Amino acid sequence: MGWMTCCQCKSNEAKVVELDFSRCGISEIPNEVYANSPTLEVLHLEGNKLKDLSPQLFQCIDLRYLNISDNEIRAIPPLISKLTNLQVLIFSKNDGVHPNLDKLSKLTMLDLSMNDLGKVPEAVMSLINLQQLCLNDTGIDFVPANIGRLSNLRVLELRDNNISELPKSIRRLTNLQRLDVSDNNLSNLTELCESHGNLTELWINGNNISELSVAITHLKKINDFDASYNNLESIPKEIGHWTKITNLILSFNNLISLPKAVGNLRNLQVLKLESNLLEELPSTVCKLVNLEELNLQNNSLISIPSGIGHLRKLATLILSDNKLQQLPAEIGSCCALSILNVHNNQLERLPDEVGHLQNLTTLGLIGNKLSYLPITISKLRNLKALWLTPNQTQPLIHLQNEQLSDGQIVLTSIVFPQTPLREPHHVPMSVGNQNCHITFSTERNDSDVTEAHLSLSRTPTPHHKELKRLREILRTSHTPGKRESTMFACLLFNLDEFLLKLKLVFMLLACPVLDKLQYIEAAVVALPPAVIEMEGFCVMILFSAVVV
Repeated sequence: MGWMTCCQCKSNEAKVVELDFSRCGISEIPNEVYANSPTLEVLHLEGNKLKDLSPQLFQCIDLRYLNISDNEIRAIPPLISKLTNLQVLIFSKNDGVHPNLDKLSKLTMLDLSMNDLGKVPEAVMSLINLQQLCLNDTGIDFVPANIGRLSNLRVLELRDNNISELPKSIRRLTNLQRLDVSDNNLSNLTELCESHGNLTELWINGNNISELSVAITHLKKINDFDASYNNLESIPKEIGHWTKITNLILSFNNLISLPKAVGNLRNLQVLKLESNLLEELPSTVCKLVNLEELNLQNNSLISIPSGIGHLRKLATLILSDNKLQQLPAEIGSCCALSILNVHNNQLERLPDEVGHLQNLTTLGLIGNKLSYLPITISKLRNLKALWLTPNQTQPLIHLQNEQLSDGQIVLTSIVFPQTPLREPHHVPMSVGNQNCHITFSTERNDSDVTEAHLSLSRTPTPHHKELKRLREILRTSHTPGKRESTMFACLLFNLDEFLLKLKLVFMLLACPVLDKLQYIEAAVVALPPAVIEMEGFCVMILFSAVVV
């Protein structure tokens, strides 16, 4: 059912210091917890069906770590103030929280994410020893002005909320190493300055930011930066100061160009620029010799710099949905390349040098103007998937030799000549069965509890931002306790659009804030006006429900 960790004391008696009952399906705290309360230091109860916490639990006065996340607990009892030695409290994914936390002066890590708080409990601001504070998806719309009191914070996570600005006092959090304010309503980051010089991770994706201040570029320890899903039109040239950065994500913005200084980011391993307005890449991109992944999907690129061959560590190159008419022959020097996706471009031929990519496992060519492939493709012994048509259901395909009028030997198939796709098309890029092979006609034959949790990986919360906003509308649209009939109507362009919304809904059903019916209502109403106004086959969907 669970497991325990014991230690040996001077009297040679084994003492239980850790119990783990995570995801055991229990609805009550096991007796083993109470039996070992004098010595218990670490207790895992996450992922169960607990609705309340027994008073006996708070007799575990030596408890340093308590994880009661992902249960159905509506409040933290006042008795928690007895756990004065508690350093880590994880209370995420429950039904609420009670602000009985101010006595827990030794807390260094507090996670209240995915609780319906509405605002930050005032008691949190008195926990001056906090090093990690997680308030993701809690429904808060502002950050308390006195957050500067938490000067020991190293990790502050506030994503998936309704925050429109950061208080000036955040400048006092000079020890911050990770700041996550993604999926909020921020329009600027003026409160971030050189005093945050210890920041290594900055997540601002999913906001309304149209400009990056030069002050941000002075954060020279930045290792991970995500500004995707904003309204950025340009990047300051001072970004070249981020010489330690390894992950740079600028996808889904309005970028027209990149500064040449991006070539100074010599430690960069991942660069994501998909869904922008880029027409060309600066040649300095080819100086990113440690780059392993480059995503340029859905831009307006007409060419790729020939210097791309210098990227010898590049393993993934996504160029789909652009206007490329050719690939440079130098691409054959990208010896580590494993995935090459050039779907939906205007390619009429591939360079013979593609056959030099001996590590290539996946090659996507759907939606181009190819009439044949170079014979050198047959040398790609590790190729597991070759996608040539959107109707292709298997990665395996048969190619045969053909001699052109000029005497050139090429590879052809019944899928040639290709027809370009008129719209961006989502096509498979998986390699399928790792044991498959493309057949060519040419080859017939624990001392510090807190420290461990400061290094937790960043896990996105599951709520879809659009549905979260609708959740708030639904919650405030009726009086609690009053029964009223509600009808929703919506015109859908097609059933696929509706099913997509339902898929999002069923991902959210674990959230206790609203019942399933309200989520389904939200899914129907969530269709954007652009879809409703489109001409075409429409389906009328009516929902009549009783909201309590």
